[in-house]
Amino acid sequence: MSVFLSDGVRSSTARFQLKNKLFFSYIKAAGDNTCYGCTKPIETVGELSIEHIEPHMGRAEVFWDLENIAYSHLDCNKRRGYRRPLPDRPVPKPNLIHGRRSTYVNRGCRCYLCAESNSKYSKAKYWLDKCSEV
Repeated sequence: MSVFLSDGVRSSTARFQLKNKLFFSYIKAAGDNTCYGCTKPIETVGELSIEHIEPHMGRAEVFWDLENIAYSHLDCNKRRGYRRPLPDRPVPKPNLIHGRRSTYVNRGCRCYLCAESNSKYSKAKYWLDKCSEV
């Protein structure tokens, strides 16, 4: 059975919001409210996101490492996304324009920039096709 406060908010939700507000006030008081991604100040508790500098990829030792934690805007953290480490990617081929889907498809370059461009195109095409079916 859920317990509600007088303003209609569940007590569990209220506790969570209170912890976030306290946490943000401590971060702001310590001067740590600078975004890791864009270096602009984080102004509100709703903007705050905790980010792993090195993606943990399910590794507990990286997830719990406090030296691997940074604060960022929620939007900046989402933009960075869940990315794989890059060392397993091929190096860019010389004398090509990288970051274009055409370089990936026509020239066979599989560097990070070209692969990312092809991935974005494929996702956009999928959703355009999906929306046109409706």
